[in-house]
Amino acid sequence: MTSQQIWQVLKPHFRTKSHAVYEISELLHLSQPAVYNRMSGKTPFTLEELELLAKHWNLHFLIRPEGDQSIFACRYGVLNGQNRKPIEYLKDVAEYLNRASSKSDVHMTLIMQELPPFLLFSYPYLSAFKFYHWGNSTWMSRGLSDTYRFSQLLNNNSIHEQTRFITEFTRRHSICEFYQGNIIQKTLTELAYYLPILQKEKAFDLNLLLEELKSAVQELEMRSAEGSVGHQVFLVNVKTLSESFLLESKEESIAFVSFDEPHYLEMRDVAFVNHFRHMLKIMKDNAMCISGMNRLERKKYFDQLIFDIAEFRSRFL
Repeated sequence: MTSQQIWQVLKPHFRTKSHAVYEISELLHLSQPAVYNRMSGKTPFTLEELELLAKHWNLHFLIRPEGDQSIFACRYGVLNGQNRKPIEYLKDVAEYLNRASSKSDVHMTLIMQELPPFLLFSYPYLSAFKFYHWGNSTWMSRGLSDTYRFSQLLNNNSIHEQTRFITEFTRRHSICEFYQGNIIQKTLTELAYYLPILQKEKAFDLNLLLEELKSAVQELEMRSAEGSVGHQVFLVNVKTLSESFLLESKEESIAFVSFDEPHYLEMRDVAFVNHFRHMLKIMKDNAMCISGMNRLERKKYFDQLIFDIAEFRSRFL
C-alpha cells in the first residue's frame, strides 16, 4: 500500500495533515519528522504501525502480504493484541461462517496449527480449557476477569452454542483439512502447565478432560478413515502454520486468515484467493495424507496420540 493510499484512508479523520502528523506521532511514539517520512513514502509504515492506526481510528487498509505482489482488502482485528479477546474472536468466526452458510454449495478448506475444539470437536471440558488457556496466555499481563475462569467458561452456554454450530458447519462443508503434526502434544503441554492452578477449581475434572481429548482423537481418526476425493486430511510437518479457512461456492470465494497475531476476515480479493490455492498445492505436495487408503500411517499416527494421552494420565492421575 502506497503512502498516498494510506493518507487517503487517514485524511477524513483530521482537520489538516500537520494535525494528523502530530496525533500519529503521539500514538506510534515516533518523532514528527519520522511520521512525515512515512507519509511521504521515504520510510514505509510497518504492519504493526498500520495495525495500531486501524485499531485507533477503526480504519480498513489494503495489506500486502510479505513477498507477495498482490494486495487484498482486510477487516482488521487481533486476538493477541489490543481489541479482541478470545470469546469475541469466537463470535466473529461464528458470524463469519453463519453468513457463509447462506450460500449454495459452499465448501471449506482448513489449515490449522493445532486442534481447536471450536472448529472440530465441541466437547465442553476441552473447549473450556482451550479458552482458559487462550484467555490467560493472551491477557495475563492485563489481569483476567472472572469470564476466563475455568468454571465460568464451562458454564458459558453461549460459547458452547457457538462451538457446536462451527463444529457442525465444519463437518458438513470441509473438503480438505491440513494439521500440524503435534496437535495433541501441544494441548497436553498446555494442560501440564496450568494443572496446578486448575486443580484448585472444583469444576475442573482432569479425568473428564482427558476422556474428551481421547474422544476428539478418535473422531478425527474416524473422519480421516472416511477420506475420499470430497474429504481429505493431511499432516503438515512444519513448526508454525497460520490458521486459515477458504470458503468457496458457485457465487464467490471468501477467506479468513491469521498471520501470527493479526486476524483478517472475509477477504474476497481474487489475487489473494489464487495465492491461497497455490499455497494449498505446495502443502499437498509436501504433506502426508492420512485419509483414504493410507491406513498404516494413519494407524501409527493415531496410536501414538492415544499413547501420549495414556502416559499423561498415568503421570497426573
